[in-house]
Amino acid sequence: MIFIINNKIIYDQENHTLKNSDDPSRFFNLTLPVSLCLSLLIKNKGEIVSHNDFIAEVWQSRGMHTNVSTLYQNISLLRKSFRTVGYEENIINTFSKKGFSIIADIEPFETTKEHAEQTQQTQQTQQTQQTQQTQQTQQTQQTQQNANANQPQEYQPETEDTSVQETFSVHLFKSKKTYLFIMTVIFYFIILSLFSYKKTSQFSFKKYTEITTINSLCHIMRNDAHESNDIFFDFLKTNTLSCSSEEWWYITNTPPNKRFSLIQCARPMDDSGQKNGCRSSYYAGFKKNEN
Repeated sequence: MIFIINNKIIYDQENHTLKNSDDPSRFFNLTLPVSLCLSLLIKNKGEIVSHNDFIAEVWQSRGMHTNVSTLYQNISLLRKSFRTVGYEENIINTFSKKGFSIIADIEPFETTKEHAEQTQQTQQTQQTQQTQQTQQTQQTQQTQQNANANQPQEYQPETEDTSVQETFSVHLFKSKKTYLFIMTVIFYFIILSLFSYKKTSQFSFKKYTEITTINSLCHIMRNDAHESNDIFFDFLKTNTLSCSSEEWWYITNTPPNKRFSLIQCARPMDDSGQKNGCRSSYYAGFKKNEN
């Protein structure tokens, strides 16, 4: 369903988007938890929605566990989303230790033909600009390739080596010295890499934060590259993962990269020196990379 808020902001409940009715180019995609929070506020317009109701409707109904801190983060993101599409007035009230409410004129919005055409025109313009940028990039690359292909190559006349037998032993001696030097450098870097890996494996996971547990057994940890836990909860929701002997899970995602890594260990990653019994998996987006 689509709603219009204070005759200014259009909220598409199904597609989870906010849009300025006067300027359709001011458009914002909401994350699923943020959109569900807004839907719950609209459903209970003018009333206080408690913390427990938010957690039950937005997270527990989808089989996920969270806390009040995550709820406050999502309400903050919702307020920022309104400002992003050009609405500065705060219409979401906070009631300390109770919950939140929305105070606004909210009505179902029926898309007019004129508005639909305007939206379609905006989307077509954006697609045209993207196509032009792609074509320009391809033309630049092709021009560079042609220029490189047309550059004359320097002719190297063949010369006959008349002193092969005479200098063979000298080259062999130099080759052995070069080989020993290269092997020494490789050995040095192997030792250095092993030392660095051991140090990293002991300390790099100290910055991971526990966000939830599965079946009160597996501890779910995530890296600190995101302010919110939402993307990690969405990852767990998308992938049906069972908790077995590996009770410590470390999920890593670094924006803007959409890839995830999941390290599952029998023991926590710490500096105890014990073997952790870990295995790792990689995901392209939310889906597992089978390669």
